[in-house]
Amino acid sequence: MKKSVLVIDDSPDMLALERMILKNDGFEVFTAQSGTAAFRLLTEMPDPNLIILDQQMEDMSGDEFLDRLEEYKPGLTSNVPVVILSGSDPTPHSKAAGYIRKFPDIKVFLEHVHQFMGSRA
Repeated sequence: MKKSVLVIDDSPDMLALERMILKNDGFEVFTAQSGTAAFRLLTEMPDPNLIILDQQMEDMSGDEFLDRLEEYKPGLTSNVPVVILSGSDPTPHSKAAGYIRKFPDIKVFLEHVHQFMGSRA
């Protein structure tokens, strides 16, 4: 069974790039172009193995999404790592499982993805 990743990014170009990279690496990829769309998608799909979340989106920040996710699906983040993808420095007090810098290179991006997935059983 393929491992699944939910990617949330308000940039259509970044979303397409992340989808292509992850699909080419063998992941089942679900995408949402906003936090609101991601919540709708989470009601329709099984829990993913990893959530990659853009820090700055039009409808909410990554941290706001994490706060709402705890209310919407309590306990999900205990089993599913949520990783912030951002072009800026990481937020020290984020509730995210970690941080990936936008876009170091494809190899480094995939190394981070595999690392975060491996950190949860």
